[in-house]
Amino acid sequence: MTVISLSTDVMPPSERAESWRDFISRTIHNVSVERISAKDFSARISARQHDGIRCASFWTKAHDVCGKRETLGNAGASGYLVSWQMEGTAEITHDEQRRILVRPGDVTIIDSRRPMKVCFPGSVRRIVANLPAAAVEKSLPVLQHIHSMPLAPAEPFAAILRSYLVELSTGNHALKLGDGDLLVENICNLLRVIAHRQDVYMTPRELQRAAIARFVSRHASNPDLSLDDAAAHLKMSSRLIQKVLHEQGTSFSNMLLQERLELARTQLLACHDRISGIAYACGFNDISHFNHAFRKRFGMTPSDVRSAEPAGRRDA
Repeated sequence: MTVISLSTDVMPPSERAESWRDFISRTIHNVSVERISAKDFSARISARQHDGIRCASFWTKAHDVCGKRETLGNAGASGYLVSWQMEGTAEITHDEQRRILVRPGDVTIIDSRRPMKVCFPGSVRRIVANLPAAAVEKSLPVLQHIHSMPLAPAEPFAAILRSYLVELSTGNHALKLGDGDLLVENICNLLRVIAHRQDVYMTPRELQRAAIARFVSRHASNPDLSLDDAAAHLKMSSRLIQKVLHEQGTSFSNMLLQERLELARTQLLACHDRISGIAYACGFNDISHFNHAFRKRFGMTPSDVRSAEPAGRRDA
């Protein structure tokens, strides 16, 4: 997870806008750049990428950045942008209608799969992390409906979140394979705590979805886990659980399968165990079914994922 940096100060003014756009598109999110001065624009940025996390810390003069709606051609490339405003102000227009004024100390969570425009009226310093949509929505299901959320973290949670983002964007500590998934989970749980303390509204249905998702996530490795188990634990009827998940476009069996596949993928990248052993440990009883489902979900076989890793991490 090497830190990569860019400073426009060493470039001819005519090249700065395109270099800036290209760098943030590669390290944060694919955007276009507008309202940028051809004479005195200046920006500095440091970024790191690891295990599905992209995080950058930057200072820049006034300009605007715009992101388009995710299309079939780039589906899955976007996630939620979690931004910490350190200096200066910003105005975010999201989904072509909601406006959020951002001041120093504010945190914003934006679904980058939807249209957005971020205006920097003057110089700003901020940290931005692009996190997987599924992980963010699991902790904050309300985002599936409102798609953006401003937060004003209080201590001690502000310091904890800030330390995570600083380390991810500019830190020198090496991360091991699999650490990224754990860090994403920790950041998302921290955002949930911050949102809860600010009484961010969640409907009863959203609370039900969140409870089901948490239960499945915690017990996915149990090969005997059933819909009836979830109903008994959550004190909800099996029919209600199926109805809640149907509204999300999924089912209990599919949610459980996807959770097990994600768990297996994380284990493949993090340990030396045999692929069959990982499959069994993640709740699968049939290796053929596991291999088929894994390839359908990730476009690669478990062996392909293992082979893509450095020597010494192959399946024994």
